[in-house]
Amino acid sequence: MKKEIEKYHYNQTGAELILYEDDVILVEYARATYNVEENNEETRWIRDAFYKVAEKYPKKKFKIILDVTKPGSGEEMSDEVKEIYVQLLKDPKILKVAVFGQTWAFQLFLDLFAALSRNNKLKSFPSMEKAVAWINK
Repeated sequence: MKKEIEKYHYNQTGAELILYEDDVILVEYARATYNVEENNEETRWIRDAFYKVAEKYPKKKFKIILDVTKPGSGEEMSDEVKEIYVQLLKDPKILKVAVFGQTWAFQLFLDLFAALSRNNKLKSFPSMEKAVAWINK
């Protein structure tokens, strides 16, 4: 990833969305809770922050890296959260989504979801280095 251009910070949980010069967006989840409503709020914030970036840079397309290494990240996914992610995966401004730091069970879910939806935009990785390598291919 190249130089950081912008950073958005969600005060309630500490989550961040960071835009880099090479059109990579790193989303660092910060939730360390299994509270479904808090997870919903954080996911809505991430969606809204992405749309702000997309609106600000209308000619760009983005590659997203999701860091879910914090405890509780991705463990509780409500129907609302799933729907938000499905909508984002369908967005033509998103070229690829790499996820790393998840538990083996969540990684299995992501891989199964990607296979069943025939979505080659989404892939999970055991490390940030592997996620970045795939994003930059």
